[in-house]
Amino acid sequence: MRGRTYLGKGMPHKTSFRTTQLQISNDCGVKTAINKSNFPILERLALNPGCFREPHWHANSHELSHCLKGKMLVTLFASGNQHSQFTISDGEMFFAPSGSFHAIENLSDSEWRFLIFFDNPDVQDIGFTGAIPASSDRMIGAALELTAGQVARIPKQSGDLLIVSKVNSVAK
Repeated sequence: MRGRTYLGKGMPHKTSFRTTQLQISNDCGVKTAINKSNFPILERLALNPGCFREPHWHANSHELSHCLKGKMLVTLFASGNQHSQFTISDGEMFFAPSGSFHAIENLSDSEWRFLIFFDNPDVQDIGFTGAIPASSDRMIGAALELTAGQVARIPKQSGDLLIVSKVNSVAK
C-alpha cells in the first residue's frame, strides 16, 4: 500500500509477549520481559541525579521516550535561539522528530529511568561532543557565537560522551 509501512512477521519494529521466551514460570506466576536483548530497537537509559544526556540528534530516526521513574527536563532546540523546555515525570513521554537537537536532564534526587523507542533499527546518534572535533574551530565559533579563545578551551573528545555531569568545565 502506498504511503504505509507494513511491519509484518520478522520485522525489527514488531514483537509480542506471546512469542517471547518466559524468564520466570512457576506456580506463583510468570515473568516475560521485552528488552534490548530480545527486541534490539528498544533502548533503556538511566541517569543519576545531576547528570544529563548530552545534546544530540538522530539523523535517521524519530525518538519517543517514556519516563518510567523520576522527573526530567527536556530541551528541544529549534532554529536560531529558539527552544522548548518542559518537564516529564512518571508515566509521561515526549517525542523528538528526526534531526531535532535535544537534551535530557535528570531533575530527580534518585536515578531516573526511561525507555526510548526509535523508528529505525540502525539509529544514528550524533552527540555534541562527538560533533565538535569533526568540525573546524571557525565553524564552531560561528555556530555558537564564540571567540577563538573560547573555542580553543572546548575539550575535544574522540567520540560522544553520551551521559555526562552537569559541570561546565569550559566556563571555569
